[in-house]
Formats: sequence, structure tokens, C-alpha cells
Amino acid sequence: MFLIPHTTIYQIISVFLLYLKHINIIKIFTTMTTKIISRMRFILLIGIVLSFTNCIDDEYDLSSGINTEMSVGGDSLSFPIIQTTKIFLDSMMNSQDIQMLKRLADGTYSFQMYDSMQMNLGSIAPVTLSIAPISIAPISSNFSNIELPVFQLNPINFETLVNIPDFSVESELIKPIDVSYTQKYPIDAPSNIRRNTKSGSSKIKSENVIIGPFRKIANQSITELLFFRYPNALKRINKVTFKNTKVTLTFDKTNTNQLNLVSQSDTIKEFRIDFPAEYKITMPTGLNSRIEGSSFIIKNAPLAKGVNIFTASFYIESLDMTDYFQFETLNYNKPINYSIDYNFVGVTDDLSSLIGKDVEYNVSLQASPVVNDIEIETNSFNSDMKSGSISISKIIENIPTEISEIKTVTFEDNAKLQIYVPDPGLNPFTFSSGICQIELPKSIIFKPFNGLDTATNILTTPYNEIIGTKDLGISGLKVNKTIPEGQNSILISDELKYTISGISIGSQKVSLRNVQAMNNKIIKISGICSGMVVKDAALSTRRISIDLPQKNTNINISRFVSKDVKRIYSATLKTPSDVTFNIKVSNLPTSIDSVFFENYTIKLPEYLKFKTGNINNQNEVILNRGFKVSEGFSKTLTLEKFDFGATGKLLENGVFTLNDVISMQGKVYIKGTNLNTNELGTIEIKPSFQLSEISLSLIEGEIVPQIAPINKTIPLNLPDYLKQENTKLDLQNPVITIQIGNSMGIGVEADVTLIPKRNGVAIADATVNCHLDIAAAHQLGESTWSKFWISKSNEGVSDQYQPVIVPEIANLLKIAPDEVEIIVTPIVSGSRQLVDLYSPKNTLEMKYALNVPLDFGTEFNINYADTLISLKEKLNDIIKYTRQIEVIAIINNTIPLNLNFEVKPLNVLNQEISGITIESADSITSCNIDGTAQKSNLNLTIKETENGSLDQLDAFAFKVFATKSSTIAGMPLKVDQYITLEIRVRIPDGITINQSTTN
Repeated sequence: MFLIPHTTIYQIISVFLLYLKHINIIKIFTTMTTKIISRMRFILLIGIVLSFTNCIDDEYDLSSGINTEMSVGGDSLSFPIIQTTKIFLDSMMNSQDIQMLKRLADGTYSFQMYDSMQMNLGSIAPVTLSIAPISIAPISSNFSNIELPVFQLNPINFETLVNIPDFSVESELIKPIDVSYTQKYPIDAPSNIRRNTKSGSSKIKSENVIIGPFRKIANQSITELLFFRYPNALKRINKVTFKNTKVTLTFDKTNTNQLNLVSQSDTIKEFRIDFPAEYKITMPTGLNSRIEGSSFIIKNAPLAKGVNIFTASFYIESLDMTDYFQFETLNYNKPINYSIDYNFVGVTDDLSSLIGKDVEYNVSLQASPVVNDIEIETNSFNSDMKSGSISISKIIENIPTEISEIKTVTFEDNAKLQIYVPDPGLNPFTFSSGICQIELPKSIIFKPFNGLDTATNILTTPYNEIIGTKDLGISGLKVNKTIPEGQNSILISDELKYTISGISIGSQKVSLRNVQAMNNKIIKISGICSGMVVKDAALSTRRISIDLPQKNTNINISRFVSKDVKRIYSATLKTPSDVTFNIKVSNLPTSIDSVFFENYTIKLPEYLKFKTGNINNQNEVILNRGFKVSEGFSKTLTLEKFDFGATGKLLENGVFTLNDVISMQGKVYIKGTNLNTNELGTIEIKPSFQLSEISLSLIEGEIVPQIAPINKTIPLNLPDYLKQENTKLDLQNPVITIQIGNSMGIGVEADVTLIPKRNGVAIADATVNCHLDIAAAHQLGESTWSKFWISKSNEGVSDQYQPVIVPEIANLLKIAPDEVEIIVTPIVSGSRQLVDLYSPKNTLEMKYALNVPLDFGTEFNINYADTLISLKEKLNDIIKYTRQIEVIAIINNTIPLNLNFEVKPLNVLNQEISGITIESADSITSCNIDGTAQKSNLNLTIKETENGSLDQLDAFAFKVFATKSSTIAGMPLKVDQYITLEIRVRIPDGITINQSTTN
């Protein structure tokens, strides 16, 4: 039998092997408790195996001789060996390839590989908070603090006119002083001069002629009249004071000074003016002037020659009428005498010019006195009597709604009615008789007071005690008022009566000016109630309220959670926790069996979140309900979570700390009737609260674990033919799909770097980087899948996948690596993560799929070597006829690959035979550009160069070069692509076949 061995074109591109040990992506809370038990492998193996399978047909069995019907002609003889049917692509793959290659829906071959893994991650240890029961200092309050308002009555005001008579006098005029006296002394000879005469002189002359002395004493008088008429209330005028009372004395000697004497001596020997003794004069001015009693005197006052006018003055201050007789009028008429004693001596040297002239002087007195005031003495007189009443009406508001009737109230000790009578300005008049009587409101209960009849509430004040302040103590008020339901005010009405009678004003010496200003003087009486703070009350009550002051209690929690937890935004409890408030009441009368809350408010920290309906929008519990004193009060709230809002709660070194306050404030009240408030002692209220154990379950916060980068080197056990240096893989559209299922509420980012290496050295321009954002679980404990489509473009991305564009992804496979270094840098993403401390599943599930359509670019090439063995026995029948043969393969190819061969002859020891040459210049041509079959003839010429070498031929070592034609670059491999093969053996020079040869 003549057997043609199969020719196998085996093409495998094993590009990418990714080995990932289970990665502890997030060591969040505790050391991982589960070892990594599986590995994840990404392998991109792209292989094309064209197996020319052995086809043996009995029709071509040479063991029984060559068919003599075969044609012999030309210069060669060929023998058809086999004609095959279509050999489709999938029949050319070995079993391993078939498992890795998948047919897509359109028939395209794609290399696909799947893998998956699951990581069980540790979690934060459950956190339980235990808080001991908290007691709050008892609250003590007295029931007398009913908080009745201050009972402030309207001020009391009334007044009465004090009738001051009109003391005006009929006239206050005084006559002005204006008198003048002139004295002349004629100059004549020889009576008043002494002279010396010279004989023979035609003219009478004298030297140092003395004129005078002249001296004259003159007495004069002035009459001054005062007349006043006044009413009966004016008893007499005692004194008149003046203003503008300057009296000016003028001594005029102008004419004398005009005599032009050589010298002269003028002297006022004495000037004197004598007023009656009733006058008082003061303030003398002028040379040598003085006052003696009621006289003004100038004594020995020389007058200088050059002074024409000499003046002096004094003042009339007052006129004393004390001892002057008066009866309803004042008629004063007395003379004022004055005298002048003047002395003159002169010297002249020209007597003749003076003869007939006078030595002259003039004396005048001028004054315009005006009455300034008059001191009078009055008769006693009575003021009008007055009586009247004042209505007192006052609304008392803000009465607690608990009170249904106020009977009487008792005030604090400082409650009083202050009655004040200011001085009406009658000074120096004083009351000399009479009383003031005030009938005070009968509803006021006064304390004993001098002049007050507490039975009638009439206050009697004598005339000498009217002016001033009187503080009447008030002990209480008779109210007897019912407060209708829904109202909080009452009207207090009463009356005050007053009588002022018998008021007399005694005789007094006063200034007329002051008396004239006393018209319409009024006695004003005012009364103001103050300090009416209720100390006790006789009441009928609906209820009595007690204010409970604010009480605070501290919540202090400190619990380690995890150092990886930096901030907590919220924490949900595993099971709701009970917060129970208890209130006990003591020291109540036995008749009171119940206490009622009124707007008693328990204010809780905002971050405590309770069951819906437990609290209001302000995180408050407001109590308006009653409870039995014997049982006390209890209120339980259901705490469900902590919520610290947008800013969160910062943890220091992983410690969860709370220091906060629960405050309580409001009122309680009791029901009762006909109580005196002083019957109630001090009530004691003792609140406390208790929290059951708190177990945190779901934490939303900022969780920042420190995750070490992962660095792994993955060896790739690739076939030897892919390790040849000139082997390149040019893949058109490799795709890596990754699905990561996250059951935790923690998002993760991962920077992935893939470094392909050969012989420990990174392959240039082949490193691939990508970034993955892994979403947190939507529902904790159930995986939320993040799906990534890693390819060099957006083309063909499947729905629900996130495209991760890595344009250089094909570089990773271009030169087949023998190992890949993988660097993964994972970090927690975002600032808010969600962790369930009791989650049944804290895992990351990863599913990987590699999908590489067998679609090669123009740079694709592959080197494949194989050996056809055991040929010696099968070629013996031919070799014995010739020293040169050819093998002819006629191939119709629809696969988009060019196939080239190099062949070496081998002996049975697989050693190359040096005495044989094999020539082949042909190749298998790829399909046409439209995908139709293209025919290729492959010729292998085998020649013997050394005798007997061809007999050693036992095997062929084939080296196959597979490239992609530029005309069809980018065409994929499909299941319906095929080749057909016809094998022929040809002897180029032909042979002679005869019957004996065949035998």
C-alpha cells in the first residue's frame, strides 16, 4: 500500500495568561478568614490548525502494483494519489482547539475562554453598645407656685384746690427823687478881696489877690409819699424793698472853674441828707462819704480845680413799716432833710477881669426807686372743703386656666398701698387745722396702720400729717370672682371715697411776690399698689399646674468600631432598641391620686432616629396625659438608627464616641377643688431613663482601609513555535469581558497594569493599563454586577456593559510573551460606603470571558514546524525507478491565509540527509478578496546529489509560514471556510513500465 502522510498546518497563538490569586480587595474590618482557594486565568489562545488528515483509498493502493491504465506521455509521469471533498475549518482543529474555539452566530470562529472566582471578605466585628440606667436628680416644686399674676390695681389719683386769697395791693408806685439847689457868690471889691495898688498906673492891677473865703450853709427838704390799699386778708405791710434805688449826688462847679484863677480851694465841708428812721440806706460812694444810721454824709471833701463835677451816691434798700400805723391802707408821708456846707477861697492876678462875676456851684439829688417786693403779714384764712369718690376698675389677666374661682388671696409681705401727698408749695404758709379722710376700697385687706380703721378701711389724717408718704401694708384681697371656662381674666371693681374738711391756713409773714405766685395751689393725693404677689390663695380649682424646670442628663458612649471607619453618617440597629423613660411622684396629699402632664417635653438628640410615630419632627416627645401616682409613669420609645446627617460623625482611631444631652422640661398638674394653696407641700418628681442593649448592624460611613497593591507574575507555557523571535500576532479586535458581582455596599476602584515579558524583560510598547470602577451592592448581601467590555474601540459593545477603551490592547498579544506581570492597585471609591455587620455574604464574585474573533491584521505571521515520518517503506516502490521525484499538491483555498513551506529530508534517525536537495518555490495562496476559493499548486522537487542518498529518505521536516494577505486583512475565520486537496506524485523524466517490472 502506498500511503501519503498527512500535512498539518498547525497555528496557535497563545497570547495572554492572567493568573490572579484571590485578592483581598478590602480588608475592612478583620483579617480574612478564608484562604484563596481558586485562581482566575485569562488566556487568549488563538490557533489555526490546518490538518491535512490521512486519506487512504484502496483505489490508490500501490502495494498491488501500478494501474497499467495510467497514461504515460510528455516528459513526465504523474500519479494521482487522492482527491478530497471539502475540508471545512472546524475539521482541521485538534480536540483542544475545538474546546477553545467557539462558533459565533454568523459562523465566525472566535477564541473564547471563561473563568470565575469568589472572594469572601472579612467584615467589621458586630458592635454592641450597653448603657447603664441613668437617674436624674429629683425635681422639687411647690404647689403654691400656682403662678397667679401680680394683682396690680390702677393708681389712685385725686386732688383739691387750696384757695389762696389775692394779696395784690392797689399801687406799688413810689415818687422819684429829683431836686436841685444852686448857690452863687458875687465877686466885688473890696468886700471880698484883698489887693495892692501902684501909683501912676493907668490900670488897676494886683498880684496874688485873694478872693473869699466864701462859705454858705444851706438846709433843704424832700417830701416822699407812699400809699397802698390792700384786701382784708392782708393784715399789714411790714416792709417795702426797692430796686433801681441808687441816689446820685451831683456837685457842679463848672462856672467857677471858668474864672481862670491862679489857684483856688474848694471844699465840701459837709453834705448831709437825713432819711426818716424807717429807711435803710447802703453802699455809699464818693470822696469822704459815709452812712450813719439813715443819714448819708460827706465831710471835708476837697474839690480839685480841674474837676468841674463831683459825684457821690448811695442806695435806698428798704422801708420798714413795722411800727407804722396801718389800717387797710398804708399812707406814709415824711420829709427827707438835707444840708450843704461849702467853703471857697481863690487867688487871681487879674482882679479887674473878675469883678462882677460869681463863684457858683449846683447841688442835685436824683433817684428813681421802684418797689421790688413787699413783706406782708396775713390774716388766717380757710381753704375750700372738698369730697368725692373714685371708681377702681382693673382687669387681672393671665390667670392659670386651672383656677375656676378665686376667693381670697394673700400677698407676700412687701405688698402695700403707698399714699403720697406732695407739698403743694404753700411755704411759708402752713395748715393750722382740718383733716383728710379717705375711705379705701373695701376689697383690700390692710394691715394695721395709724389712723386706719381696718373694719371700715377709712384712713383719717390730721392737718399736720397730710403732706408726705404713707405706706399701708396689704395682707390680701377679697376677690370672690368666678373665672368662666376658657377665660383667664377677672375684673376687680371697687370705690374710693375721700373728704378734705376744715382746712385752715394760719397768719404768716410772707413776701407779696411769693403770695401772688400761689394762685391755684392744689393738694394732690395719689395711691399706688405694689408688691401684690400672691403668697397663698383660697381657690376652687379645675387643676393646679406645676412648672418643672429643665433637667438634663448626659449620654456618654465610647466604643471601638474599626480604624478603617473614619466617619459614620448613619448606623442602623440590628434590632430596634428600647429607650424607656420613668417618672415617679412623691409628697402629694393622699387625696390626690393622679398627676397629669401638660406639654412636658423630652428633647432627644437629632441623630437618634426612632420608630415612626414615637416623636415629632423636632425629635421631641411631648406628653399630655395623666398617670396614677401609685404607679408612676413609663414611656418606651423604639430606637432604630443613628443618623448624623451630611457631615457625619468623625471617629478618632476607630472609636465611636457620643457625648450628648437629653433634656426634659414642662408642666404637670393635679385636679382638686376648694384648696388653700398652703395646704400643698413640696412635690418631688424623680425622672430616669434606661436604654436596652444597642447592636449596630448597617453602617453608612467613610470607610478607608489601606489596601496593599498586588503584584503577580504569571508564567505562560506557550508552544515552542510561538516563542520564535519572528513570530508576531496581529489581532484585529480582541475583547476581554469582566463581570464583578459586589455584595457589599462598598465601591472599589482598581487600576490594572499588564506587562507582557519574554525572558524576564518587558516587551517594548506592549504594556496595557486600564481602570475599573466597581459599583457597590444595591441590596446588601446580594451581588450587584458591574460589567466591563475591554476593547480598543466602542464598536460592538454589548448592552449592559461599560466600555473600557484600551486602544493598545492588541499590543499585549503581538509578540507572544512567556510571562505576564500583573499589578493591581485597588482602593475604596467614594466617601460614603455601606456595610452590613451581619451580612450573610461579603463577597466579590468575578466572571471573566475572553472573546477573540480569529481576525488578523496585515502584520500577522506565524512559524510552524512539523515532520512527516515513516516515508521510506512507502516510497521504495517509486524510488527504485528514479533518482528524482516531485510531490504535487493542488489546493483550492477559501481560508484567508497564505501558506509557505520549507522542507528538509530526514533519515530514520531524524537527521538531515546531505545528499538530497528539495526545491520549492510555490506557496498556498489565500482565498480571493470576496472569500471565494483560489487554486494553488505546490511543487516539491526531490533530487539525489549523492548516490544512494534518496534510499535513506524516511521523513520530511516541514517549516510552515502563515501570513495574511494585505488584500484580505481583517477578514475573520469562519466555520464554512474550507480547502480541497488533490495529491499527485510525479516523475519528471518519466519511467518505463513493463510487465516484468511490475512483477
